Amino acid sequence: MEAWKRLTLAFCASLLVAAPTAGWSAETRGETLHVQTLRGETYRADSVTLSSEGILTLAGKENDPAPDLTLADVLAIRFPAHRPAAPADNRVTVELRDGDRVAGIIRSGDEFNLELETVAGATKIPLENIAAVRFPALRELGRAAAGREASADADILLRSTSKGIDVVEGTLLSFEPDQLVFSGPVGDYPFRYEEVAAVLLMQLGNESEAATSAKAQVDLVDGARLSGSLVALDASKVIVESDVLGRLEIPARTVSAVGFRNDRFTHLSELDPVEVQETPYFGEDADFLFGWKRDRTVTGGELQVAGTSFQKGLGVHSRSSLTYEIDDSATSFHALVGVSDEVLAIPADGRLIFRVLVDGKTAFESPLLEAGDPAVPVTGVTLEGASRLTLEVDFGDASDAGDRAVWGNPVVVRGGTSASE
Repeated sequence: MEAWKRLTLAFCASLLVAAPTAGWSAETRGETLHVQTLRGETYRADSVTLSSEGILTLAGKENDPAPDLTLADVLAIRFPAHRPAAPADNRVTVELRDGDRVAGIIRSGDEFNLELETVAGATKIPLENIAAVRFPALRELGRAAAGREASADADILLRSTSKGIDVVEGTLLSFEPDQLVFSGPVGDYPFRYEEVAAVLLMQLGNESEAATSAKAQVDLVDGARLSGSLVALDASKVIVESDVLGRLEIPARTVSAVGFRNDRFTHLSELDPVEVQETPYFGEDADFLFGWKRDRTVTGGELQVAGTSFQKGLGVHSRSSLTYEIDDSATSFHALVGVSDEVLAIPADGRLIFRVLVDGKTAFESPLLEAGDPAVPVTGVTLEGASRLTLEVDFGDASDAGDRAVWGNPVVVRGGTSASE
């Protein structure tokens, strides 16, 4: 039996707002746009127009008659995903302390600011708002370098060498077009960018206080993520006002998604479950291979079901149970569920069942789903008077091979949108 368990585990591991705009047309993108709403609906449109009153007007043959949506009811606008990836070059990724990311090419910088050339043009970032700068050399060093934590006492420079990682503690002094200057044990020393894996700036004690009040979150195809107030949206650009970066005009062709937030709902992926149970088909809980993840699949990929992508959500593997405490302001729960499209590329079906329990009682159960099936909306889940919400993914009618599940845009709604609407 132990030999069978080892074989099974090995097999599973191998499967490893807003001025009036001209609207955003899909004609220049070659595909339709996906608009996902608070109620779990997904509309596909050829164009989307945002009015000064916060109304999204959708046009396209898949929406006849085309609905008008209040911006407060929209979770995300997903732009066509099948576009060329950003070229691999000398651009760096700058991680901000509020959780945003900016990608670009370093132009200059001193002890106060870093200036990047980004898709939005020259962008100046105050160093006090930067948590880390990660360079292309980091990819070659793997998790040992990527997982290195910042210090509360000094800046840290991770240098790529033939033997691995060289860690230098000190103070970042300046950025130049082809090198940075770092003050370390041997004094002020220039490091060429091609030998630098990352610079981790000294902790300030507020890294965990990520911004949660932003009205919009803009994801770019180069991996950048920017949050702030949405100023404009049209066929050529997205304009967002960032608290850190100021007013940014972002070319439409570089945007992959725009997500929204307001006081009416909370993304479940931004909350911590109070109880987690993960059980493999064979073996004990300690043998579980694919733990749950926020806003990514269990393997770290994009959340996608039957071609529909989700900016926010949960990636889990059967059998899993995540329980959340909810307060008395919650009225309903909504989501889209399905098997991750990752499973289509491996020799497995990924057959599973989703359930939602409210205070231990089943409020929703999906049919048996497998890879390639369209995402199923979670409906009829009322939370009024409840204190606990549990998201459960169970084995289907086979083993757990390929049971990579997606909870797409799971949200707890407060007033306004009831489960019966």
